[in-house]
Amino acid sequence: MKPPPLTNQSASYSASTSLLRRVKLNHPLAWRRLIAIYGPLVYRWSRQAGLQVSDVDDIVGDVFVDLVTGVDRFENDGNPHSFRRWLRTITTRKIQLHFRRQNARPVPSGGSSANVRLQTVANDHSADEDPRDEVDWVRQQAAKILRDDCQPRHWQVFQRSVLNGEVPEEVATALGMSVWSVYKIRSRLLHRLRSELDELS
Repeated sequence: MKPPPLTNQSASYSASTSLLRRVKLNHPLAWRRLIAIYGPLVYRWSRQAGLQVSDVDDIVGDVFVDLVTGVDRFENDGNPHSFRRWLRTITTRKIQLHFRRQNARPVPSGGSSANVRLQTVANDHSADEDPRDEVDWVRQQAAKILRDDCQPRHWQVFQRSVLNGEVPEEVATALGMSVWSVYKIRSRLLHRLRSELDELS
């Protein structure tokens, strides 16, 4: 399930409310962003559960169909990772349903491993999971969208001062701009990134 490409026209899109709030307002660009950030994560979970590549697209599609009809019911419980956990719960249920259906088919010679995989999915999923690499990965996906939304020079400032950890004075010298401009661009893009991920990650 591949989201449509994001273009620079999205740069004018307001970042005054979180991505989740815009999704709940059913804004098409917000949905594309949500899919771009979280679609690959659903894909990854599905592959880790043992699904074949040919089945994963169906799972990803089913998960986001559920999101379309159910996102209004999601309420942040104050945990910074509650959306990702909620999404993983939906994904796990879809994967379990897939294996149940597979298990209901006639068992070929040699037996079926669907029931074993179903149990593995159930045991592996925990509501208390909070893998740091998944959270970091979500933020990286959001940063890629931010890169597509801003001017190349501004992205250089963000990449060097935030992602690479260079001090603003060094970035200003390297890019031939004032330190004040570096701080201003850095602050504005960090605000936009946080706005995208407010209530999410």
